[in-house]
Amino acid sequence: MFTHLLSKFWTPASTPPPVDAHVIACTGLDTGGMDIIVTTGLIVDGQLDPVKLEATLSLLVKEKFPRAGARLARANGRYEYHIPHTFDATRPAIAFSSQHHAESYASPSRPPIPSNRHASATTPVIQGDIERLDAFFRSPSTPPSVAAFLKPNVPLLHVHVVTFHDTTFIGLTSSHVLLDAMGTKILIRAWTRLLAGEPLADIEGMPWDFEAFAGFTQPTPGWHQQGWFRLGLLSIATWIVQRVLLPRLRDPKEVGMHVRVPKAFLEAEKRRVMEELKAAGSEDWVGSSDVLLAWWLKTAYQHRSDNTQLYVQIPANIRDHHVFPTESKTIEAPFVNNAILAVPVPPFTLKHIRSMTLQEIALQIRRAILAYGADIETLQKDLHWRCPNPAPLLFPCPPGAEFSMQTNWRDAKFGAMDFSGALVDGKGSGGVVGVSMITTGTSVPLRNNGVILFEDDECVWMGQVKGAKDWEAIKKGGGVEFF
Repeated sequence: MFTHLLSKFWTPASTPPPVDAHVIACTGLDTGGMDIIVTTGLIVDGQLDPVKLEATLSLLVKEKFPRAGARLARANGRYEYHIPHTFDATRPAIAFSSQHHAESYASPSRPPIPSNRHASATTPVIQGDIERLDAFFRSPSTPPSVAAFLKPNVPLLHVHVVTFHDTTFIGLTSSHVLLDAMGTKILIRAWTRLLAGEPLADIEGMPWDFEAFAGFTQPTPGWHQQGWFRLGLLSIATWIVQRVLLPRLRDPKEVGMHVRVPKAFLEAEKRRVMEELKAAGSEDWVGSSDVLLAWWLKTAYQHRSDNTQLYVQIPANIRDHHVFPTESKTIEAPFVNNAILAVPVPPFTLKHIRSMTLQEIALQIRRAILAYGADIETLQKDLHWRCPNPAPLLFPCPPGAEFSMQTNWRDAKFGAMDFSGALVDGKGSGGVVGVSMITTGTSVPLRNNGVILFEDDECVWMGQVKGAKDWEAIKKGGGVEFF
């Protein structure tokens, strides 16, 4: 956010385009979260071959997804992808590092891998702080901030692999300016196909010059993105004090935790909600992700008794929304850059959340999602405003309120990725047994935000960030196990 704030006072000098790279301007969708450095962490069953991993991903980026090999630059009043004409040893497609431990992973000196072990089959569990796995997903040379990515010839995609005899950790790190979750999914899925032996020619790629949002350039006068707030200077100062400074004073330590929710528990809660709706004669319906988020809001805010308004936003993948000037009305290519807006859920009053039923909260979420997707005209207005606007100064809630950004990665299906094509000696399944997310770089506290990471046969996993004192209050509230 503060990168955008400072850019308001930045007068750019004219910079000629590089002679050895293609140039594509970042859209406002790309730059909105550029301060956030995201590491998508995959835990794989079995020891993988890092040489094969690097060779296949480098080839894939060079030949099929050259935009993923871009460098980030700031020139001529905008942020740009600089895509090398040629990738080689001096200008690699990706930055890759690896480390091997000639032993099994399990050790008292290492953090436990989030798993189903020691957990009830029917009760949600909160386990392990996410940051303890950081060293296995990121190397010391992984850029921690957007400033580090803006240095000359720094690839936007960094991959770190740590192998043990029985486990492999894969961390893919970039500024959010390069990839969203579905873009990461597209890249990883193509990578595993190449590892499995599929011909490179059979894998559809994204041309370096493909611009999915090139047609969105005409903002409606007076319009700005729905669900976000324009504030005056005094209100901005108030917001920063309330949402950035005071939380750090009152509860200085932010802690990320994995939340394991058994599918048996989730389906039972969803079934109960649907039975209540049917008994009331309603034709409404809710999905399991709606119920999961409703359960989390009740769990996370049950200790709050104040009148503060909570604004929940749910990032929405718009690749398949019928808003594009194409024959299918969708993005007709495997687009890896950002294609995300956000569904604004009508605000909740915190003291009412604990007395609201799961049905009421889940239905409020589902209705917001349905209304958002059905209003094509408003979506197009949002895109016409957002895409050509690289540095908007908008806020996710007004002063005096709180916000929670809750992302859903279930459609990315990271838990279904198969790395068996890179196994060493065929030991292990090569399947993904854990997914995590680590973020750095942003100056805005991440507390109260979270993501549904993935699902396996038994449960759905979330990553949630709260202040340490909030976690203690959640623990005292009951209804969820901690270990």
